[in-house]
Amino acid sequence: MIKYILIFISGFIIGAGIMFYIFNKPHKDVKTLKPDFVINAIDLFTEYEEDEELSNNKFLNKVIEVKGQIISKSKVSIIIGDDFASVNCVLNKSEIHKIKNINISSQITIRGICSGMGLIDVGLTKCIIVE
Repeated sequence: MIKYILIFISGFIIGAGIMFYIFNKPHKDVKTLKPDFVINAIDLFTEYEEDEELSNNKFLNKVIEVKGQIISKSKVSIIIGDDFASVNCVLNKSEIHKIKNINISSQITIRGICSGMGLIDVGLTKCIIVE
């Protein structure tokens, strides 16, 4: 009986250690990382539309620099592309103040981490405005 209790306690301690490591793992700093891919917003969307699984293998959780025309903006994100193919870029907290200076229909380059295809667009998180 004591053997099973020791096995349970050991497993619990190991599991807690793994969880602590995962939750305290440092996040990628997009500002300092070079992009794994540089691509046009419409081309990125098209690749996902044609083969989502292949695109996830290629882009998911990678740093991507996306260029395109701004079609919409909110308090925390910018959507680039066109009405039928878009990329939703959720900005890093340090970049949010720049949104008010951005004009719809202007060209922009944004770097972020690809989170894959959502319901209607490709998502990027932790984005920074490159130009």
